[in-house]
Amino acid sequence: TDLDWALAVPARHPIALALGGPGIHLLVMLNQIAEGQQYFERLVLLIQIDTPPGVEAALQQQVGYPWSGLISPVAIPHLERAIALYRVLDDRPRLAATLGRAGMVHLRKGRFAEARAAIDEAWELIGDGGLGKVRLGLLACRASFAYYNGDVAQSRAYRLQALNMGRALKSFTVASQLSNLALLEYLAGNIGGAIERGGEAIDSARRTPGQHYLSRGLSNQAEYLLAANRPAEARHHLQEVFPRLLERQEVEYDSLQICAALFALEGRLSDAARLIASVDACRIRDSQPRELGEKGLYDELTHRLEVGLPVDQLAALKEEGSHWTFAEAIAFVENRVLPAEDA
Repeated sequence: TDLDWALAVPARHPIALALGGPGIHLLVMLNQIAEGQQYFERLVLLIQIDTPPGVEAALQQQVGYPWSGLISPVAIPHLERAIALYRVLDDRPRLAATLGRAGMVHLRKGRFAEARAAIDEAWELIGDGGLGKVRLGLLACRASFAYYNGDVAQSRAYRLQALNMGRALKSFTVASQLSNLALLEYLAGNIGGAIERGGEAIDSARRTPGQHYLSRGLSNQAEYLLAANRPAEARHHLQEVFPRLLERQEVEYDSLQICAALFALEGRLSDAARLIASVDACRIRDSQPRELGEKGLYDELTHRLEVGLPVDQLAALKEEGSHWTFAEAIAFVENRVLPAEDA
C-alpha cells in the first residue's frame, strides 16, 4: 500500500503522516478497522514538533472507533490533542466530529458528564445549517447518550432522525441506525419488532460496501432470538458472526455474554457459568460497565444458573471462570460455538 511504501524509508515519514489520517479512514470505510489501528500505532510514533497541525490532528483523531469496540486505553489523550489542534485551526466541522468521537469513548467508559459536555459542545458548533455528515454522526451520538442515560423514547427519536438523514445522504450508517432501532424495540419488550428490525439491519449491512455493522447486527439478532426462546436460530447467527469477530479482532464482552446465554438455554449450565464469570471479571478489570441493552439477558442468565445449579457448584464454576484471561474466554467460545451443536 501507499502507507507501507511511505513507512519503509525514514525520509518518506512526513508523507506517511500526511497519508495517515485519510488512509486509516479509508480502511475503516472498508471495514478493516483492526488494520487501520495497527497503522495508527505505527504512525503516531512518527509525529515531530514540525508536523503540520492539520496533519497531526487528522491522524490523532483516528485513535479508535467506539462503535466497533476498538477503544485504546489512551484514546482520550489522543482525541484531546486532536481537539486542541482543531481549536487552533478553527476547523469547526472536524472539531465537532472529534468532540463527538470523544463523547462516545466517554460513554463507553461510563463517564456521562464528560460525554454530555463533549457531545453538547459539538452540537452547538455545527449550528442549524449544512454539515450533513457531521450532523448525522452527532445525531447518532445524541441517540447513544440518551440510550446510556436510560431515555429510550428520546434515543428512538434521534435514531429515526438519523435513519431518515442517512437514507437521504445514502450513508453506510443506515444499517447502524436500523440495528439500534431494533435494540430499542427489544428494550421496550417488543421482541418480535426487534427481530423484524434486526433482520432489516442485517439485510442493509450485507448490501453495504465493507458490510459495516453486519457483525453487530448478527450478534444483536442472536440476543433477540434467545429472548424469543429460539436457540437454534441464535446459534446459527453466532456461528456466522464469530469467525468475523475473530478475524477483525472485534470480539466484545456482549458477544461473549450472548454465547453464555446460548449455553444456558441449551442446558450447558457449567459452560455458561464459567464464561459469564470470566466476562464479569474482565469488565471489572477494564472498567467496562454493562450496557442497558445487556441487562435483560444477563438477569435471565443469572436466574437460570441460580435455579439450575447447586450453590456450591455454581460458586466453584464462577471462581474458575473469573481467572480466565479474555483470550482464554474467546478460545472457550471457539470450541463451544463454532462446532456443530451436537459436536
